[in-house]
Amino acid sequence: MKKRNQHIGSSLEDFLKEEGVLEETRAVVLKETLAWQVQQSDGEGQNQQ
Repeated sequence: MKKRNQHIGSSLEDFLKEEGVLEETRAVVLKETLAWQVQQSDGEGQNQQ
């Protein structure tokens, strides 16, 4: 019998939780998103001068 992949059909969040890295991943994503938003807003101000 063929071995089934246990992660087929599960969400990325479920996978990260099973691997024990969900909260760490959320923190990294939040920091990167905030940094990107600051960079975008800084760039907008420079173009208006």
